[in-house]
Amino acid sequence: MLEEFTRLAPNDLEGHFQLGAAYEIQAERSLNDSITRRAVEELKLALSIQPKHAMAHYYLSKAYRRLEQYDLADAEFELYERLSP
Repeated sequence: MLEEFTRLAPNDLEGHFQLGAAYEIQAERSLNDSITRRAVEELKLALSIQPKHAMAHYYLSKAYRRLEQYDLADAEFELYERLSP
């Protein structure tokens, strides 16, 4: 359902964030790298719309860490910490 929504509303921040977060949670449970890469794509789309979305940086950090892209993961987590209230 979220996939269809993001196709119909490609500039909707929350749609991309929610879909990316859902993929990340699913990837965490299944350890499926292709789902993790889909999470990265959606979260990067969300951040292209709203670069200061702290939770998108958090989930992107988790996805990068799972893909063993540790430098990117650390950079995203630092952004999350800086942007969190």
